Amino acid sequence: MLAPRPSFSSKFLLALLVLFGCFTVFLDSATGQSFTCDTPPVNVPVPQEEFSCSLIENFIPAASQPIKTIRMSFWVMQREPPFDLSNFDENEQSDVDYLNAIFARLQSLYTQSNEMWCDGGSSGYLNPTDTRIRFQLEGPIHFIQDEQGWTNGTGSNGNSYSFEHHSECPDEILHVYFCESATNISGIAPSFNGTPYIVLYDLYNDYFQNGLSSYAHGNLIRT
Repeated sequence: MLAPRPSFSSKFLLALLVLFGCFTVFLDSATGQSFTCDTPPVNVPVPQEEFSCSLIENFIPAASQPIKTIRMSFWVMQREPPFDLSNFDENEQSDVDYLNAIFARLQSLYTQSNEMWCDGGSSGYLNPTDTRIRFQLEGPIHFIQDEQGWTNGTGSNGNSYSFEHHSECPDEILHVYFCESATNISGIAPSFNGTPYIVLYDLYNDYFQNGLSSYAHGNLIRT
């Protein structure tokens, strides 16, 4: 026995559902057969809470928050013989002390933060001042004699020669390279999103020629 044919009203309802879409199961009263049609869910925008420059929790974590540690390593890239080293020397205690002072300055920047900066101006002073971020200098400072590494390959900001040829645990440690440049670009610290290294150019030149303080060089790594 043949099933009764759908009425005009059933056909019209089906056409509307196909045209406008739905995600509901309908039953055709004439045939007893069910059918569905799909429509992507409507995305309702979630209201965003407005950022406040006066709330201290927008600038620094609470003292109860766990400390996060960033592991770092220092790599001093020296010239090869017959040239002099032309960079910090591991046999000069004053050079080693200077590099350690750079690290100490970086550490203090994150444990003794001062002002809240928002919308291009100061919003007052922080209390507490601890960002709950720490740095850990891994192992002794590395002193490497590598003529190409001394200038980090071509000496350009985007060059990764030193990192590609001299690194340890690159997926776990932030590498900081102390290189020099023929152009004396003085203290630039290029780093790029997703790269686990920083290249510092001409810090030795500043230290040796101009007596620039470790205070300023520690600030440079932070930026």
